[in-house]
Amino acid sequence: MNYYPVFLDLKDKECLVVGAGSVGKRKIQILCKATPKKILVVDPYVSNDFQKSLPKFVEVKNREFQEKDLDNKFLVIVATSNLDLNKRISKLCHDRNILCNVVDRPNLCSFIVPSIVDKDIIKIAISTGGKSPAMSRYLKKIIANAIGDELVVLTRILGRLRPVIISQDKTSDENKKIFNSFIEDRFILAIKNRDLDYIKKRIKSVLREQNEEKIMELLNGIF
Repeated sequence: MNYYPVFLDLKDKECLVVGAGSVGKRKIQILCKATPKKILVVDPYVSNDFQKSLPKFVEVKNREFQEKDLDNKFLVIVATSNLDLNKRISKLCHDRNILCNVVDRPNLCSFIVPSIVDKDIIKIAISTGGKSPAMSRYLKKIIANAIGDELVVLTRILGRLRPVIISQDKTSDENKKIFNSFIEDRFILAIKNRDLDYIKKRIKSVLREQNEEKIMELLNGIF
């Protein structure tokens, strides 16, 4: 199956996780990072310690799944060992047009969860179409090792520069050339070595306003 890769904005959405065993707990923790409006967790046995570790937008119900749990849900993750229950929830989600992932059962899913490299604001999703989770994990390790902290800092700098550069009313091609010019070894090395003088010099070269205070404001807390 060919999947369409996408990153979802869940900030105003309600989600459901059915099953809070070892796998379910990992899924809940990853889902929490997306800070949805609400996560409902349904499982007859959820430890108090785990419940206390969860943010306020997570509600835990220590009981079996009920169909009403799907009300107003945008996304559902099913992590139980009960195949009949998994199939039932998958069917209910399909009928309601709710995004549903059943762990380790691609045939019951409307979407699959990729292996994720999470380096602060840099997130890379890796998928083998459900064919080989082992390969996904291997690729994740390679990519994670290739992304140093200096690339995270560079991304932050580019994020702060973006609205300033765009406001200079250059063409799209000119802006693209400017942004690409920062993604080069000398500038990345300067970030790695915290060479602030060189970093400021490079930023000055592309800003219409050569204001030292403005540049320092852009770089405030960047490291």
